[in-house]
Amino acid sequence: MTKLSFFHQKRKDEAVRTGVEVDNELVLERFVPGEGENDSALVWYVDVRCTTESAIKADAETVRSFFVDLADPIGSGLRSAAEDLRAGLDADLWPIRRPIRSMPRGVDGEIVCSAMRRVTDGELSRVLQNLADVWTVTLVQLPEVVAPLD
Repeated sequence: MTKLSFFHQKRKDEAVRTGVEVDNELVLERFVPGEGENDSALVWYVDVRCTTESAIKADAETVRSFFVDLADPIGSGLRSAAEDLRAGLDADLWPIRRPIRSMPRGVDGEIVCSAMRRVTDGELSRVLQNLADVWTVTLVQLPEVVAPLD
């Protein structure tokens, strides 16, 4: 069983981090610094978490292809979660968890997202919708994490 996670996070200093992990090993990541004083406290996060019966190598192109191939069901799941948030949610229900439907046999997925701090009306809904709209482009543009030389 392989665990794969796509994450997209916004920090209090407006920095945004996006990446992919395989069995907790970071393989793809982009960090866009924010403005002002450094503050790494999260404002919100969106995770797309998948498990597969297949063994997936923790290399950038294999993982990228895995998530690109699932663009349709993941996009639908992100749009559905965005619609739920557009209607509003009680603060006691965070984080929200939504299963991803229509996944291929042997693959399970869910969308998990939460706001840790007060966000503007509809902000997280817009983030989910935008992520659905640019899913493949986002994955293609994520740089590979290069291990530091010893």
